[in-house]
Amino acid sequence: MCLAKNHTQYSFGFTSKRHLSHLDAKLNDAVKQKLTNFDRFQRNFEKLTVDKYSELVTNETVRESIQEIIDIYEREKYLTALVPETITVSQMQTLLKETYTQRLHYFKYLYKKEMYKRKRNIRKQVASELVDEIRNGKPQIGIHYDPETNSPVYGLWKNSLFINLHSSYSRQFDVKLYNAVLFGQPLVFDFSFESQMNSKCLTSMCKQIAYAIGVNRTYDDPFSLWFCNLKQDSETDTRLLKTVGNLYPKFGVNKSFINVHNCSYLDSFQKDKLVYLTPDSDEELHAFDSDAVYIIGAYVDQTFGCERRATIEKAKSEGLRTAKLPLDHYVHINAGKALNLDQVLSILYIIKHTNCWVEAFQSLPKSRITTKINT
Repeated sequence: MCLAKNHTQYSFGFTSKRHLSHLDAKLNDAVKQKLTNFDRFQRNFEKLTVDKYSELVTNETVRESIQEIIDIYEREKYLTALVPETITVSQMQTLLKETYTQRLHYFKYLYKKEMYKRKRNIRKQVASELVDEIRNGKPQIGIHYDPETNSPVYGLWKNSLFINLHSSYSRQFDVKLYNAVLFGQPLVFDFSFESQMNSKCLTSMCKQIAYAIGVNRTYDDPFSLWFCNLKQDSETDTRLLKTVGNLYPKFGVNKSFINVHNCSYLDSFQKDKLVYLTPDSDEELHAFDSDAVYIIGAYVDQTFGCERRATIEKAKSEGLRTAKLPLDHYVHINAGKALNLDQVLSILYIIKHTNCWVEAFQSLPKSRITTKINT
């Protein structure tokens, strides 16, 4: 892995942002042209039959449900083509749990996901062709000298300033995380909501957890992350493995520096120190308590078909204190008051170290803010 010493240097030796913008525009035009010629009705659709999903058929009712889903798929394929080229067994298993309207939404979601992969593959192919074209027309990278001054010449496909990034650079993050595990303030993510989320919500939640882990790694004084109620080999655990990587100790070494437990946080912390953060709470978090253990529900309810108020109900059933971020006093945001999990973590970190809510809420993306932050 390499890093440029100069901010105007790029991985292919580009020496100016202007030149990079020109190549990027050329790449975008080529991708757009290929996508313009694409007809979604002319894809290689697989002929689906109930036999493909025989492992799911436990009785005649399930067989009829699968056939019904296939019929809906075939109809939508010819009417709108807003369906994937095929349906996997795991996807069919998800569809069996959905209503008619939810199935249409899921088909469209799978179609968009397939189109995103197609666009990404086309972009990679076009980028490879563009790089080959540049390399064939330019000399290979090496040491180039000005014939008049005999000094090194820096530019595209000439000399570039790169340094090797050694593993010691990566290990400096490990030192901070190791200290956080021993001495840092715990921050708990509650993974007990798998049964209350559909497939789309679950995918979104895992991505937000990955972002939260990444953001926490960059802090000088990171939180000690605790994943509680996370059942090993569950659907959530499987998806996190794909999104984040292995969270569990290997050969006695926990490289994730995350405390992962299938038991409740009530078994690990004193109950009077626990504070469940939920947007449905009646109490506002006015000041950050360094002695408290804050809990964030690993739950996404912003997509179609998910139950709401799950976190507040969970906290009430366990008799825990609850609190919500004081959004109404500082900012108005789009799409309700439920923030992404990584956004909540960032806000907590900033308020912990600055005790300033204005600065904390400035970490929110501008796209989510409808009015200026009150100072």
